[in-house]
Amino acid sequence: MSQPKRRATHMLVTDIRTLDDWGRNVRTLFNGETPYLVGSATERPDYRDVDVRMILEDQAYQRLANRLNIARLGVIVARWGQAITGLPIDFQIQQRTAANEKYPHAGRRHPLGMSDWDDPTRTI
Repeated sequence: MSQPKRRATHMLVTDIRTLDDWGRNVRTLFNGETPYLVGSATERPDYRDVDVRMILEDQAYQRLANRLNIARLGVIVARWGQAITGLPIDFQIQQRTAANEKYPHAGRRHPLGMSDWDDPTRTI
């Protein structure tokens, strides 16, 4: 007997679509880098917030950190996402090496901003 298909997220389809649409704009803001949905919304239906992470290569992260306060930028992007989507977004920017060291067995990272929702052959 086959295993039931595991859900990529416990969010409503309308919420994930809205988040993905916002993620497309985040990708543009970060020069094509992909933001990821991580955390409890990918693991269980009683999630508290929507964790979105931008994981940058070490050099790109350092270049950004030399010009801006990374934590403050994360709050600004989170507030933008909250206003656009209506979801309780927690957005953080992480250095790839540090993120992988801190979370070596991190749960799933669901890429955002890459879906083609207008594709008539797409199935949900």
